[in-house]
Amino acid sequence: MRPIIFKKADYLFIKERFPNFYKLLSKKAKLINGEYQIPLADMDEYDVYFDACGDELMEALTPDNSELSKDGLRLEAAWDYADSK
Repeated sequence: MRPIIFKKADYLFIKERFPNFYKLLSKKAKLINGEYQIPLADMDEYDVYFDACGDELMEALTPDNSELSKDGLRLEAAWDYADSK
């Protein structure tokens, strides 16, 4: 199974703004060619990361809970990139 791959700037952003998600990512993250790769054994492991990102996005809403905040939008874009490589 292919890894999840984050741009270095996105990974550092997650470290700063989403420490719980970062803690999960950092357990297996490896810096390779300027990007952080998280190797995955199977779909169950993928689901753990997918669900954790979703949980963070649910907490990253605007004050009226109608839209993603600026940080939420950036996390969503970071995930979209990481999951598309």
